[in-house]
Amino acid sequence: MNEYDDAIVFDCVINRVDEKGEWRLTFKPSREENEATITCSCKKFEKWGILCCHALRILYDHDVKLLPHKYILKRWTRQARCGVVYDNKGMEIDVDPKLECSNRYRQLCPMRIKLASDASECLKTFFMVQKAVEKLSKKVFELLIKQSSDAVDSECGVDSE
Repeated sequence: MNEYDDAIVFDCVINRVDEKGEWRLTFKPSREENEATITCSCKKFEKWGILCCHALRILYDHDVKLLPHKYILKRWTRQARCGVVYDNKGMEIDVDPKLECSNRYRQLCPMRIKLASDASECLKTFFMVQKAVEKLSKKVFELLIKQSSDAVDSECGVDSE
């Protein structure tokens, strides 16, 4: 990055040939790596968390090689699912209780599809898998019934033993 005086601020107006309108940008370079500040009148970063093409062009024109860290929001990184998540008002968002269930479902589906595909190759394997799935379905249903009744008992203060 070029060495700029801390007091320098660039104000730019961008007009595009193929679109109506103009965008006003303010760019404040910094001596510190990754500390430059840029704002655009389109407010795309403030609304969506993505720098607009106008801002990217100004950064390019001023030879900024790396985006300042403040313009790379956590939600666009690989760490987006790690840690506490906050809404736009700064309130902590609870983890979706159905998320674990969805993840297990997503893991089971491909296994069952492969089993069904393999078992359908031959009548004997088809009937074997059909019978096993019926038994397994019955066991799963019974376990879910037991689990839900245990949960109701524990909520009501009834000891299940």
